[in-house]
Amino acid sequence: ISNSHLRYVNRAAKDILIENGGVMKESLLIAETLNSIGKKSELDGSIIRLALSIDGELAKNDRSNEFEPAWHFEKISINNIKSITNSAYNILKKKGEIIAFADLFKMIKQLDLFFNKQPTLELIKSCLCIDHRLRETKDGWGLMEWRTINPRSIRDKVIIILRKNGN
Repeated sequence: ISNSHLRYVNRAAKDILIENGGVMKESLLIAETLNSIGKKSELDGSIIRLALSIDGELAKNDRSNEFEPAWHFEKISINNIKSITNSAYNILKKKGEIIAFADLFKMIKQLDLFFNKQPTLELIKSCLCIDHRLRETKDGWGLMEWRTINPRSIRDKVIIILRKNGN
């Protein structure tokens, strides 16, 4: 990759990935890479995917029941990502209500998932963003299975609106 024009694209994408903790949803990574390179460029998402796929330091996580399509550094294993997302899921399930990200971050860090290697704030947030079971709201993080996060009927939506208005 170092001898081609894809090197520039790859470097831009890697820098964005580093800023986001080493894990990022594919659609966001492509959009931010395109913005970083500039709209005058003749690049599109498929060229960026090609540049990423031929880099040995990067790995793609395809869409699954758990995750959105995402890219991550090879050194961040899928098991590490699953440890973070499963921990967040279990914390939210036990608490039963929306938790502010700062509090959720502290709770996950306290679990010492990686034996004295602390995950960064960016890594944890990026991992949460690719998990289908979790959703960020303006109040914090919650579970998609909750009707307050993912309303399934008009009744659910009315209850949410009434709660917001203090009734």
